[in-house]
This record gives sequence, C-alpha cells and structure tokens, in this order.
Amino acid sequence: MTPSVRTYSGGFKVPKVNTINFSRLSLSMVAENPVTMAVTITLMVLWVLLSIWTRRADKKDVERWSVAPLVDNKPYATSAYKISVFTGFRHCAGTQSRVCFILTGDYGDTGVRILDDGRGKFFPRNTVRHFVMTTDQHLGNMNFFRIWHDSSGPGNSASWYLSKILVEDLQSGRKYFFLCNKWLAVDEDDGVIDRILPVSGKEEVTGF
Repeated sequence: MTPSVRTYSGGFKVPKVNTINFSRLSLSMVAENPVTMAVTITLMVLWVLLSIWTRRADKKDVERWSVAPLVDNKPYATSAYKISVFTGFRHCAGTQSRVCFILTGDYGDTGVRILDDGRGKFFPRNTVRHFVMTTDQHLGNMNFFRIWHDSSGPGNSASWYLSKILVEDLQSGRKYFFLCNKWLAVDEDDGVIDRILPVSGKEEVTGF
C-alpha cells in the first residue's frame, strides 16, 4: 500500500450508525407520530393490493397466451394446426355460446369441429385464445374457415364480435389469416350467426 493510500485510509472515519431499539418502542411513541404511522400503514396496504393485482394480471396473461388442444382431437391424428381466435373490443363483443367451425383446404376439410378446449373460458371481449387442432389428413393450402355459434350464451354473451382467425400449419409453418371484423349475432348488423371466411391475401392482412 502506498503512503498516500495509507494516509487516506488512516484518516477515514466510519460514521456511527444510529440503531433502533425496538424493545423501547411503545404505543405512546406511536401516538406521538400518528401521521408517520398512518403513512406507513397506507403504504403497506397499497403494497399488498398491488401484489394481489400483479399476481392476477400475470395469471390472466398466462391464460391468454397458453395453447390448449381441442376437446374433439383424435389421439392418433397425423397433422396439427394452431388456431388463434381474436375477439373484438366492441361493447359486449365476447360470447359464452357454443362455437363450431369447419376448416377447408385443397385436400379436404375438418368436418364439424367444436372450438373448445374443455376449460370453459369461452371468448371474452378483446382477447386472443389459442388452440391446437389435429386432423387425420393434411389439409394442404387453406381456403375457407366457416364458423358459427348456437346463441346459447346468457344475455348479452349470446352474441359475438369476431375480429379475425389465424391458422398456423405446424408442419409447414405457413400461416393463414381469415378476417371477419363482424358480428355473429341475431340482433346485430345483418343478423347472421354463421359466416364463411375466405383466406385473406397479403394486401388484406396489411390493410386490416
């Protein structure tokens, strides 16, 4: 160690730290500082509430982005597709009705399938739900996505405002967009609850 360092270190004094003796705290001391105590309690309550809210938000994010298999998938199917369903953000856009679909490609269609993973989450407003669908044969390039529901949801949840559907072929990696941006409802727009959505081109997807 050099002399200059020794001089510096020798002249350096560690300040004395005032410790808190918790055994000497009493209710009278708390009563003398009610504002401080009120602020402390308020901050603690806010911290607890924020922790609860953050945990619930994280749980919703997990549910929102999780992928689940359809209830009617067959165990020995050979092809798999990821279906992402985007519900719109309009008032009462979500639905609790039973939703079914038929996806048609160059090599055939899926037949009637149920858009449900068995968890009873339905399709809330302004959400994206992801499913994995399996089929006995590869469908080839996608052409149409026919989708409908039975209006069985209670009250305003019988209707549905569908924004769009994204289908990803998990074998080839190709993605297909089916734009809707319409109501499937007997009491909205044209009163149609059964729509056939053609696959969208790049220009349509870009301008959507």
